[in-house]
Amino acid sequence: MIASAVYGSVAAILILVITFIVLILTSRFEKAGYGIMYGSLFIKMVTLSAFTLAVKPYLGDAIIYAAIILISIMFSNVYLIIKIKRWKKLAIIGGLSLISFGTTNMILHKQKINLNPNTLAIASGGFFIALGITYRF
Repeated sequence: MIASAVYGSVAAILILVITFIVLILTSRFEKAGYGIMYGSLFIKMVTLSAFTLAVKPYLGDAIIYAAIILISIMFSNVYLIIKIKRWKKLAIIGGLSLISFGTTNMILHKQKINLNPNTLAIASGGFFIALGITYRF
């Protein structure tokens, strides 16, 4: 259980480092901001997938690991939405990334909708999409 929390914290730090690099790049390259955002989503997914595959044999409790990763992804999306002033499109992008990641993971592992991190990712993604759609209407 402690190993899962430690590995989850390391994965969360990786996500946050990528998020801060994205903020630096978007401040320097204003016109390529959305391309950098989509590229960062791809890099986050590849990084998390590779890290998870590397530590999978050492995880004791996968739910703790997945919950920490979900919290870090949600925090990085909210942090980017707050720091970059293009709220509406970024909220929709973040929501779509959470929904697609959670749904893909549920399909690959043949999970049903119940209280698990993938269902929470889908629900929080729906919240971000609703936030993006209703912002400034």
